[in-house]
Amino acid sequence: MLEEEVLKVNAAIIGCGRMGYRGLGSAKAKALTAHSEAYIANPHVNLVALSESDPQRRAEVAEGGHKVYSDYRQMLRDERIDILSICTRTESHAEICIEAAPHVKVIFCEKPIAAGLTDAAAMIGACRKHRTLLAINHARRWHARLAQARKLVPGIGDIVGISARCNIGLMNTGTHLFDTLRFLFGEIIEVRGRVLLDGNDDPGGRADLRFAGGFVANIESAWYEYNCFELDAHGTKGILSWNETTKEGLVVYRQGRHFAGDAFELSRHRIPARTPKPMIMGAVDNLVECVRGRATPICDGNDGYKAVETAVACHLSSMNGGAAIALPLPAGQGLRILPRQTSLTKSGKL
Repeated sequence: MLEEEVLKVNAAIIGCGRMGYRGLGSAKAKALTAHSEAYIANPHVNLVALSESDPQRRAEVAEGGHKVYSDYRQMLRDERIDILSICTRTESHAEICIEAAPHVKVIFCEKPIAAGLTDAAAMIGACRKHRTLLAINHARRWHARLAQARKLVPGIGDIVGISARCNIGLMNTGTHLFDTLRFLFGEIIEVRGRVLLDGNDDPGGRADLRFAGGFVANIESAWYEYNCFELDAHGTKGILSWNETTKEGLVVYRQGRHFAGDAFELSRHRIPARTPKPMIMGAVDNLVECVRGRATPICDGNDGYKAVETAVACHLSSMNGGAAIALPLPAGQGLRILPRQTSLTKSGKL
């Protein structure tokens, strides 16, 4: 057996909130989503330490049998860390990432990458300087069906148009949607948006996203009293539908029997998932391979930057009466948007 297969990868976490830490067997856990759970479940990973500034949370983590620091800088000095998860509030991501980059091999940062593009660029630059890989947790990138969907896109012909919607918050859930659209359909080159102000720092909105292929995606981020994340891409030969709202998952409509003239009826094909593995576990599998030099992050710092750039462009367009905003944005664009804590409450707070 190879030595690298025997030796485990060391992981650590900064931030022990709902994404960073949740004890195994928690009554709140409907699905495995926390970084701690994924590291503990992976046989190739040692979760060596966590850091949390809040005393009550720190005590809870310690009661779970984990080594926990009050100061992440001390943890970086004391521990040998291969993968570091940053699960703190978005406005702190840049400072932590820049300080951690010299000490670790891979940084796994919660989304969005940062509250603005200046911070995001600084994070990418620090990781590049120290040859540290930067991964951003736009979780669907590690969903087995999304990889399948990308391969099926050419089969629906030339894209004519896309419609998509998600829960409220252009930075919170919106960046997930922007990343999914970009992964499936290529680069976004122009944004026209209208932000729907609701008193929250991270409102929803409507936007038209023009892609390098010439087609447009009409998107909406709004308040729904249910989990909403879906898109329909209409091509000249069929339709690709990704629907988490109704649990339909991935469905493709392809040419069926002849209808009339040059037209055909469409036949429905639901695509089963290849694996039921939770997305966060797929991410950790990828990051372990990154540490071993056999892979790169499936969602990297540039992907995180592009998702925030699209959200920022929606706001800039809205500020200018819905004017077209060309991407990429000029370097140094300083608009900052703090994401809401959750898209599943009207207030945006947990």
